[in-house]
Amino acid sequence: MHIWHTSSQVYNGVKDIGQKISLDNDCPFGDSFYITINNNEKLYTLQDDMDEIITYLKDNGTKITFYFIQSKKTEHIDWSDFLKLIELPLSIWKGYIITDARLKKVEDFINKITDENDDKLSRISHEIVLLFYTNKNNIDLDKLKKDWEKNICNKKAELSEYFSQKAITIDFRGSDFLNNTYEKMISNEYQLSISKNEVIITDDKKYIIGYFTAKELLDAIAPINNGSRVLYQDVFKNNIRLYLGQNKINKDIEKTLLEKPEKFHLYNNGITITTKEIKDDNSRNYIISPVNIVNGCQTANSIFNVCNNSNFNSSNIKIPVKIIVAQDLEYEQITIYSNTQTGIDAKDLFIILASSLLKSL
Repeated sequence: MHIWHTSSQVYNGVKDIGQKISLDNDCPFGDSFYITINNNEKLYTLQDDMDEIITYLKDNGTKITFYFIQSKKTEHIDWSDFLKLIELPLSIWKGYIITDARLKKVEDFINKITDENDDKLSRISHEIVLLFYTNKNNIDLDKLKKDWEKNICNKKAELSEYFSQKAITIDFRGSDFLNNTYEKMISNEYQLSISKNEVIITDDKKYIIGYFTAKELLDAIAPINNGSRVLYQDVFKNNIRLYLGQNKINKDIEKTLLEKPEKFHLYNNGITITTKEIKDDNSRNYIISPVNIVNGCQTANSIFNVCNNSNFNSSNIKIPVKIIVAQDLEYEQITIYSNTQTGIDAKDLFIILASSLLKSL
């Protein structure tokens, strides 16, 4: 979640980013370390290629931000817990002898990208961010900051020998921040409007199954802006399988969309969407918001890829869809199972729809 807050693009593009920034669970001086370049333009970890980092810094770098993170899954923390996090960067910039192998890697990494003997690297400005995550709420954190204010000011003074005061951030984040970040991470403000004609909804309005059109999908995730459609990539942030590009499967999907649009819903497994609310305010459409595509990233991207083709009629293409109203704790399980189970077979979908329609008569 922390990386998503820093850069949702990196979070979505590198699913093991949490492991890449980790310093191991038993590291006494912090849990994670990474850098960003030019205000999150690029994010690099100890596992990335050093030559690539140096080259990018020399060609494009204007600012490096160093992130040191410690988390403690408890409400009880004392100054000594946080002091360890601060001592790590101080030890590196002061040039103390470091013997721990993990911390030595951090030191070597920093020394290489801040080489004062290199004209280009020496011109890059530096920022440092020290973050301590805990289970405390905002009220308790405010009290903690007040109690430790003098100690924090003293440590900032030490860091100010190497960073300007404005370039130093020392902060605590608790349960309120984590909950708000998680809410934003799994959500968005997009709306999907689908016709009631070809879908079935449960009595409690928690589940929809049926078909929607490619136009209805595109209007939700790639609305027309200045004459062309722009795809909202973050509708896929809960999707385990991100878009795989122009591989054979996706080329076949696009070929079907253009050459056999009337049969697309028979050949495609469809799209699974999680949401928090299904509105039934009018007689023609259901309104779904937010729109999180947890399975069907390849299908949705393929539809977007051909949407400007002259042979493509988005209103005539039907897509199997499953829409689930999910609570926060359910999102992950739905995502996992939606991507590991096979999709609904077309004939089974017809049976479900027909059976439901008969029951409603």
